[in-house]
Amino acid sequence: METLTALVSRFNPSVQLFPSLGNSSAVSKVETIDLLAQAKEVVKRLQDSHHKISPLEDVLDFLSKEVPKSLVNLVDSALLTVLSLPHKDQNSIRESPSKPCICFNDCSSLEGIVRRWSYQDDLEKLLASMKYNLKDDFSVVLQTSVQDASRPPSAVGWANVNSAKTPVESPGKEFAALGVGIWNNMMSPIGQKQSYHFAEIPKAKCPSQEHPYFFTYKNSNYSSFPLESQAEAVSEQRSFGTIIPCSVRDPSDTIPASVHNLRPADIKIIGALGDSLTAGNGAGSSPNDVLDVLTQYRGLSWSVGGNENISTVTTLANILREYNPRLLGFSTGKGTQDKSNAYLNQAVAGARSESVPSQARRLIDLMKTDSTINFQEDWKLITLFIGGNDLCNHCEDPVRWSPENFISNIQTALDILHKEVLKETLPVGLVEAIVPRMFVNLATILRVSTLRILYQDKRVSCPRLIMRFEIDLHSSSHSNSGKTAIGLCPCVLDPDDNSTEIEMLESFNRRYQEETHRLVNSGRYDTREDFTVVVQPLVEDISMPLTQDGLPDRSFFAPDCFHFQQKTHSQAARALWNNMLEPLGNKTNSQVLEEEITLNCPTQEQPYLMTYRNSNYTYFREAPLTYGSQMPCEDRDPSITSPTSVHNLKPADVQVIAALGDSFTAGNGIGANPNDMWNMNMQYRGLAWSIGGDALLTNVTTLSNIFREFNAKLTGYSTGIGGPSEPNAFFNQAVPEATAKDLPEQVKHLVRLMKNDLRIKFESDWKVITVFIGTHDLCNYCKDINHYSAVNFSNYVREALDILHAGVPNALVNLVEVMDLLPLRQLFLDSRLPCPTHLAE
Repeated sequence: METLTALVSRFNPSVQLFPSLGNSSAVSKVETIDLLAQAKEVVKRLQDSHHKISPLEDVLDFLSKEVPKSLVNLVDSALLTVLSLPHKDQNSIRESPSKPCICFNDCSSLEGIVRRWSYQDDLEKLLASMKYNLKDDFSVVLQTSVQDASRPPSAVGWANVNSAKTPVESPGKEFAALGVGIWNNMMSPIGQKQSYHFAEIPKAKCPSQEHPYFFTYKNSNYSSFPLESQAEAVSEQRSFGTIIPCSVRDPSDTIPASVHNLRPADIKIIGALGDSLTAGNGAGSSPNDVLDVLTQYRGLSWSVGGNENISTVTTLANILREYNPRLLGFSTGKGTQDKSNAYLNQAVAGARSESVPSQARRLIDLMKTDSTINFQEDWKLITLFIGGNDLCNHCEDPVRWSPENFISNIQTALDILHKEVLKETLPVGLVEAIVPRMFVNLATILRVSTLRILYQDKRVSCPRLIMRFEIDLHSSSHSNSGKTAIGLCPCVLDPDDNSTEIEMLESFNRRYQEETHRLVNSGRYDTREDFTVVVQPLVEDISMPLTQDGLPDRSFFAPDCFHFQQKTHSQAARALWNNMLEPLGNKTNSQVLEEEITLNCPTQEQPYLMTYRNSNYTYFREAPLTYGSQMPCEDRDPSITSPTSVHNLKPADVQVIAALGDSFTAGNGIGANPNDMWNMNMQYRGLAWSIGGDALLTNVTTLSNIFREFNAKLTGYSTGIGGPSEPNAFFNQAVPEATAKDLPEQVKHLVRLMKNDLRIKFESDWKVITVFIGTHDLCNYCKDINHYSAVNFSNYVREALDILHAGVPNALVNLVEVMDLLPLRQLFLDSRLPCPTHLAE
């Protein structure tokens, strides 16, 4: 604090300095205080007191009573828990490595963020109450603290406080920036104070003729609570019940065999997957009770809550209970997904798309082990809504939260529920975990940038800091890092308007929606009569609800201004129900939340939940391109007798074809449409260049189809899609992402298959085996030049060929050279090409 002392002494040279503990040179080695220990102690006390500030209030009461003529700077420590502080060993003056303080549980978790905000909010409310501003000779002012984790320099010296922002690399006091920062905040009105950083020293502010005083709550004319609009206050009193105007409520005469003939009253089981919006976080919280956002009001959840009944609580489950009072699966009360009252609401607060597959597995286990559920016979309705948390973090890791990975996670979850999924796409042991008789609502992600309006309008009371906790990791110990945002949704709220970050957010958001539609439009989940997935776009283009004053209406939101309040859950339930009864191609994707949403009704003419078939809807699919060839060769006869030498082998003599290698031979993504990155994991083995056998040569050009023009009885070629263990893979034993090290095992497996297959004569049939490997070795060469060396590569290939040479008679082996990968770089370097550059390392 010597920097602050120096600033004050310029106005009063007689000011006295009382050395502070910590980094003061006046403190002896034995007395040196470990700053990290101090920080941990602060956190411990806050945790022990559940973030109550009564001990601090006692301290301030004591100062107010005993110390006259005092201005107390109370520095906000809400961000202290995320700082990496330099600290000194109490037994040694040398600096120890920088370590992060212990967070309240997980720094980035909803609980950690809300509790840090709650502590900071309690401080602000205490001081804004004017309790410590009633006396003329005493005041307490809350000052913002350092807001990055960069380690300050250890050099000792004085920095020029009159200059503009000065980099701290030059010699200066360890905490010079902190001294100038708190000085500037003392010269700033309440509500206009700025955070400061270790990395730079700002220019010191000066008193002015208009404002020659330090600012307090009284002379700042500050009020921390914006006035609530009358329209907002009135809207809080509206009922959340709904009247069902529908007369057609009967179930089918017999349990329907087809999902396309499914009536609302036929639904016996309801469930849901997703994140905190489905878990119901904050849905029943009182206004301004931010800490209660941690409470999961599952009984109020829009898609699956079952509290009370439709006259007081509008949810999809309560609507369906008017059609089938014996409905099972809905959640009630409060609690996490592990509580019994959550039932089949398996949404997890804070979840991202990558956790949805595990939610789906747990949902299956719960249904299969519940004695009240007839797993095979009961019709089930599951609603999946996810993606908000992916977008909230996409700027931190654009690859992990890419649209491609998002839709891949959704596909995996839906595949787990869908019987026709290929075994290779499911984890071991999950193949039999299939759910019959299911209608899946796949709700598309809303346009999350709409939330920015709520936080940007300062007339609306929102806990803005809760969304924007951020640490700056630009320091010597984090040389490869940038800013890390740990708020609730920093990637949405932090960027400036019209910035490249906002463009990226809008692009990801739009592609999340587009890829969701494209996945379902592929027809992947319409291969059975008892299963379908329908995209419900109810909030796809939703707008911010407004009060009669034209302000964003925060009464639709939980106290954190992010999660849904019960009013919004009610509107979302009505909108989802209406979507379910609207035909495909004519579904409502934009809701005016502040207006009444009237429920649609089934009719005698159309009593069913709408699917692609009963909507007479045809999914738009791009016309498949054909890559066929013509065979100009006239001489297609085999040898008169089977050749005894490979050197006399004619094309028509070949009776068996096989292949080994990596994803190029497995056929990854060959049949994917442009921009369908989610399909890159699909192995189109029937289209594989060296062994695929889909269709005929006139439509699909592969080595196998060329050989089949010479020998129609050729065998061994792969067809369709799937992994190497699928029967249709046959002798295509290539494995995606395989390297040369994996090749010998592929060969051994192929030899075993050939010997045991009764369709071929292993000893006498002539075989063509194509080996293509090395791409993934080159892709990973820079990570371990010894492991992926040319010597090791050639040794592995030699070992594989030796096994073939010793164990497979009558064989011609094509050993294809390793591909030159350098030309592929141009696909990523040329910005004119629409390649997913965010996936390139």
